Amino acid sequence: MLFFKHFLFLCKKISLSLQNMKHLFTVTLIFFGLNLQAQDPANYYLAAEGKTDAALKTQLYSIISSGYVTKTYDYLYTIYTTSDKTPSGKVWDMYSTCDWTFGYKECGNYSLVCDCFNREHSIPQSWFSSKSPMVSDAFHVYPTDGKVNGQRSNFPYGESANGNTLSAKALGKLGSSTFPGYSGTVFEPVDEYKGDFARTYFYFATRYENIMTTIGGDSFSRNKYPALTDWSVNLFLKWHRQDPVSQKEIDRNNAVYNHQENRNPFIDHPELAEYIWGNKKGIAWSQNIPSGPQLLIPANNSIVEFGNIPYQQNYSILLDIKAANLTGNLSLTVTGTDQSYFSLSTSTITKAEAEAGYKLAVTCNPQSLGVVSADLNISGGGITASAVHLKATSSDTFMALLPSGITQSGFTANWTASANATGYLLNVYSYKVTGTQSKTILEEDFNNGLPGSWSATGYYETQTSSNVRMAWGSSN
Repeated sequence: MLFFKHFLFLCKKISLSLQNMKHLFTVTLIFFGLNLQAQDPANYYLAAEGKTDAALKTQLYSIISSGYVTKTYDYLYTIYTTSDKTPSGKVWDMYSTCDWTFGYKECGNYSLVCDCFNREHSIPQSWFSSKSPMVSDAFHVYPTDGKVNGQRSNFPYGESANGNTLSAKALGKLGSSTFPGYSGTVFEPVDEYKGDFARTYFYFATRYENIMTTIGGDSFSRNKYPALTDWSVNLFLKWHRQDPVSQKEIDRNNAVYNHQENRNPFIDHPELAEYIWGNKKGIAWSQNIPSGPQLLIPANNSIVEFGNIPYQQNYSILLDIKAANLTGNLSLTVTGTDQSYFSLSTSTITKAEAEAGYKLAVTCNPQSLGVVSADLNISGGGITASAVHLKATSSDTFMALLPSGITQSGFTANWTASANATGYLLNVYSYKVTGTQSKTILEEDFNNGLPGSWSATGYYETQTSSNVRMAWGSSN
């Protein structure tokens, strides 16, 4: 199935003589839908049915370690030709936007970003003394730019508000942790891949449960369960929830399985992370819909980040609501400090709508600058009442807004007016996730990530109910 990811970028220009405006024009495009679905073999996880918490993790360890085929370190490059291949046939690098070709520029020496790519242990080798089979497990060893790999060194993943990025083509930044619970130096990946790395750590903590007491690094707790430190559990659950499983991960999971004969269960069944470390601890896991009223999505106490949004303007996101075995309708309310800034497309979701899956429009219109927050409360239908934390950062600077009127054939571009601008530049690109060729609609080609002249700051992505996916951002 073909699927296009469309990139819409708006840039404030000083050289054009256009007038400040909210809408530019409508571009007609052809979109294709995507259905993300795991492809784990029948009964692969059957033995984990009915397990909870530590017992569930241990059973998954037994499943994914049994029959594991150890490959050599050099063999990783062979695996990468199918596991980490972009739609255009290039190497998929989560640390840079460099244009790598398989079989070329494989190296261990470098001086600049894009000199060469090598193999990055997302769990650093020093944490497990470079021992086998961990050293060559493709589920946590990725092809990456050598220079950025060197910058990351053996620091844990984390969040650093003021971290340093090596160059325009480098992805991720290094700096002091600004995530609660840890104050050391961390490497922060870009938002697009944070969920990937979170599920990588869930996999590693599970696959190597038998030796977790010997694993170093500040992300691990040196025990079988929970295996991860409190702060890293909170971090990776946050990333896991904010960046759901992508088609890239599904394809990679299947490709690595063809070589190693094991899988990453947190890609096949993302909810497992909640049952082991998250909001569903103490509940027996099942691949089937559980009995009794259940709110399946979103998880209780999960956080919905709006990101940077314009001051005193409506900004909406679509939030998936899904439940099972309800006894009645769901009721929705907003409470909290800034509750007046947030509104919902409806206050009631019928039993039928919730069980089929409902996309709730949540709108924020901030009336103050800085961080604003509130709680979305979901109750009724026999479920245990749940709260979802809504958070946004309000800004009065130039900003691309969420495209409106997104259909199978077009959209309308929107942005805030800027007093210092004499005009605006709109760039639109299409990116084929599967297939052989992308299509540039306007200006630069984004196939290999953001061009060097663009900043990744203010980059967002959304998917509509019609399976049209748009990514957008802005640059001053």
